[in-house]
Amino acid sequence: MYFYDKPYDFYQIRQVIETEFFSEREFLNPITSTPTFLILKEPKIKNVEDAFDSILEQFADLNLLPFLRTPTLLELDMLGEAAEKGKYYSLLIVPKPQEEIQPENIKLNIILFVCTLISVFFAAWLYFIFLGADPLNMNTQFNSIFKLLPILIGYGLSILSILGLHELGHMAACRMHKTRTSWPYFIPLPMPPLGTMGAIIKQKGLVKNRNELFDIGLFGPLVGFLVTCIVLSVGLYLTEPITTADYVTFMNILYPYLPRELVELWVLVLLTTPQLPLMPIFYILDPIFFPGTITYNFYARSVAPILLPDVIIFFHPLAFAAWVGLLLTALNMLPFGQLDGGHVSRAVFGDVGFTINISGIPRRIELYKIIGLISLGIIFYISPVFGFIVLVLSRGISHPGPLNDVSPISKKRKFFFFIFLTIIALSFPLGTLWVFF
Repeated sequence: MYFYDKPYDFYQIRQVIETEFFSEREFLNPITSTPTFLILKEPKIKNVEDAFDSILEQFADLNLLPFLRTPTLLELDMLGEAAEKGKYYSLLIVPKPQEEIQPENIKLNIILFVCTLISVFFAAWLYFIFLGADPLNMNTQFNSIFKLLPILIGYGLSILSILGLHELGHMAACRMHKTRTSWPYFIPLPMPPLGTMGAIIKQKGLVKNRNELFDIGLFGPLVGFLVTCIVLSVGLYLTEPITTADYVTFMNILYPYLPRELVELWVLVLLTTPQLPLMPIFYILDPIFFPGTITYNFYARSVAPILLPDVIIFFHPLAFAAWVGLLLTALNMLPFGQLDGGHVSRAVFGDVGFTINISGIPRRIELYKIIGLISLGIIFYISPVFGFIVLVLSRGISHPGPLNDVSPISKKRKFFFFIFLTIIALSFPLGTLWVFF
């Protein structure tokens, strides 16, 4: 539903535009049926960003929204022979969507948060019992729920802190740029080892420019990654290596009728079985917390991994919570659709692309879409399940972009883009999850 329900007044629209820009041609777009103005790239006095902000405020009084874009070939054809590539911007005018400002109902947010809390605890309980807990320090505690409960609470709160602060980072960026947004919607996934697929927020306002879009996409992963690093460091600090002899002795106590040789063979099979792949940041922190060892797989380390190692390391639950946080952060940072990485990619590359002819019809292919398709292939390589989930959550490969899509991001944001890429590199699992998902 829109405020604007009357014919477009081209004269009034042109008056607003020409307060800041030189308008060369105006027409009704044959595809979108919206007023389109071809304007010179150089504004009259201000820079492009300030000039656009000025007309944005003026159009708000008319219940209209301007979109500043690179002109298409069809739009340039409207100028005929006078068209010079790279000389014009396209300014599309659309009705302003009606903003129904109502008291926010957070009942659904609370219900999903509670469901996710239960889901995370349930998945953690299943995981630590059947898959990956330290047997010497934890298996003896499973007989008592009161001894197990602190472990589950620590794990669950770590996961929810990583995800919750990630979304609060997005909210902070939105509030900084005066863009309305919802509270986080957590997504429960009652299956080990994750327990959740993260959280999302609903953005209720339009993004003005690429700087704002970049900030909204970056702040969440940046905050989430910093929290994850803290959780990971604490988890690795609490992780205690177990000698293989103690582990084999413990397994002999649990299974007294099995020969020791068979138990040792079982331990060797355990250590050579495919495990959840680690992220590069684990390998970076290994020498700090476990000097003298090399990473072998998710559970065990050894200087001679082909043989039965002298020391086995079972990660503390907080370290595994950090692994889950890193995985969800890495997936969300891939530059696809409207994921966080999609926002950043769209902000950095804009609508840069090239045009190809398909059956005589010119089709424009943007660079961010090509990068997005490559990212989607990587996601499906890691896990087809995650690939389908990403397709649903990202709402397709396209991204609408900000209102002003021609002003590039600032220099300091280009620096933060390299930080963004570094976080992806440190968080991405070095292997596939096909065995597990």
